[in-house]
Amino acid sequence: MKPRIRKRATPKVRADRLVRQVIDPKFEHSKLYKSAERYAEKAREGRLGRSPISRPFWFNRVEDALVRNEQRAIANFRSPEFRENLLNQPQQVMNRVISRYRKLRLVSGQLRKIARSERTQHPLTPASMNRTGFDEQVGEVLRRPNRKPLSLAVIDLDFFGSVNKVFGNAVGNRVLEVFTESFKDAVLKIGFHARTGGDEFQVLGRVSPRQMKFFLDRFREQFVHALKSPSFLREVRKLKDPKAKMSEWKPPSFTAGVAGTKSHTRKIQNAGLLFRRMDAAMQLGKRQGRERTLVIATRLAA
Repeated sequence: MKPRIRKRATPKVRADRLVRQVIDPKFEHSKLYKSAERYAEKAREGRLGRSPISRPFWFNRVEDALVRNEQRAIANFRSPEFRENLLNQPQQVMNRVISRYRKLRLVSGQLRKIARSERTQHPLTPASMNRTGFDEQVGEVLRRPNRKPLSLAVIDLDFFGSVNKVFGNAVGNRVLEVFTESFKDAVLKIGFHARTGGDEFQVLGRVSPRQMKFFLDRFREQFVHALKSPSFLREVRKLKDPKAKMSEWKPPSFTAGVAGTKSHTRKIQNAGLLFRRMDAAMQLGKRQGRERTLVIATRLAA
């Protein structure tokens, strides 16, 4: 009886064997994974739209499967046996395996980013974080010692309630959209912000309290100017309550309170003092006539 000659595996077969250790073939060729790939690509290209992110019905299912496959792939790539086996393969086999691994990590990472954005974005004004996202970011900053100055500010739109009452919620929502969209672009230069209430926003910046005051005062002028522009007034006419008169339109401004410190060389333990003084400054500005920014400097003990 002639001995059976074992045929040498072709590059495609060897690649398939290694790919199975990176991602489950059934999952890779499923409609679920293809949908996740398209969704991740849209997110990278910014084609998910300006509306608040809402997860597709399949999001949780594919997220769990991606986590399982990603964990297995990472474990295999960390394995010396797997790496040695991969390095001994022809270049085309290595390229195929590595490309699948990178695609898996890319899709999984993009969906994690989307999930985090949904958790930390404000649902009505996606250009702003919500309180959860802001508290997380502030906590990270305050835990890291830094010799740079630090400022926290709270902003409250003046007489915003009367805008909703006289002109309607549609106009009020548009005012908030204009504020958040323009404020997001401006504040990126110094830090980040969040919408923490109906018409209240908070900002953290790596600038001194005096610089934060200058920044907010300048932005107030830009914001009021935008609400007086002919293009925005045309929007008001379309969106306003039929009973409202354009002669009653007065662009809302805002009052801000700032508290900060020159530096913190240790982890800040009494951050609550910073928030209390920030609120106190804003309330004092309201009592003094609104449409202003007040600063309370703070010496923080570590």
